[in-house]
Amino acid sequence: MTFWFPDTSVIVNFGHLDQLDLLRGHLRGNGKVTQAVSAEIAESANWVTPLTTIDQQEWFGEPIEVPDDEGAIEGIRVHRFGGERSKPKQHLGESETLYVIQFVSGYSDAVWITKDKSAYQFGKTKGIVTRNTFDILCEMVAFGDISSADAFAWATRLDGMDRLFYCPTSASDFG
Repeated sequence: MTFWFPDTSVIVNFGHLDQLDLLRGHLRGNGKVTQAVSAEIAESANWVTPLTTIDQQEWFGEPIEVPDDEGAIEGIRVHRFGGERSKPKQHLGESETLYVIQFVSGYSDAVWITKDKSAYQFGKTKGIVTRNTFDILCEMVAFGDISSADAFAWATRLDGMDRLFYCPTSASDFG
């Protein structure tokens, strides 16, 4: 079974589009999150109202607890993703997710979905199957879940909110 690890930013994107059910369907019951991402989703619901409808237990099961006994998560957070020591939550979700996919048994073939450009590029470099919101929209078009016109309209809307790091130029970019 392949697990899908969406970052909070991707969930927020689909919340802004009011398309959380579409994302949930795309995860096909195989979504997973770490404790940090779970906490970020709950916190983000304070400013992205559609996120209040997410039942995290149904979407992801129990959040994966990632103890940082050896300081590995903190090292990834600070040295790989540039998190500031004075901001302990900065890049914590990405760092936990990267650690789980790389080092926790049963997750090495997981798909990591992120909006964070450096996380996306690093995941690709490490051979992790990594997607961003644009990639997920392309997959949804390919599976017939949405039209390329809808995908383009949504991507344009997210780009206007500075929520994408690649914006297509037309609906034809989706397939």
